[in-house]
Amino acid sequence: MGIPPVWAGCCGLSEKPRRRDVVLRIFHHLFASSAAGLNSYECDALRTWLTETEVPTASTAWREDPLDTTLVRLETSVTEGKGTKWIAVTTARTIITALLIITAVLDAPGSSKAESAPARCRPTLGRVGDQPLGH
Repeated sequence: MGIPPVWAGCCGLSEKPRRRDVVLRIFHHLFASSAAGLNSYECDALRTWLTETEVPTASTAWREDPLDTTLVRLETSVTEGKGTKWIAVTTARTIITALLIITAVLDAPGSSKAESAPARCRPTLGRVGDQPLGH
């Protein structure tokens, strides 16, 4: 599942996952099974993206399925260097919703973060020209 190790290593995707790569991996796993498996690099990137702003915690999705425990599990996966961290379907849906909210806020006109970050460094969910998260 996912990108073959040879290609992932060549492209640096295993160590510097882009947001769209993590989202695609989650979707792939959700269509193929009942959980999404992420490696420690993806867990670290996902934890960073989910905590870069307070906005998602105020969302309905977060209130219905709080991700606080998931953030701790993602951190633990990184610090312990675990091979794969499995995330349940409902939690994965909440994560996708949170990432959509974060992207909308960062891309909104007048957003201080959107104004200060060059377009190539802004996190996106798979638009053409998506670059690794650069901040």
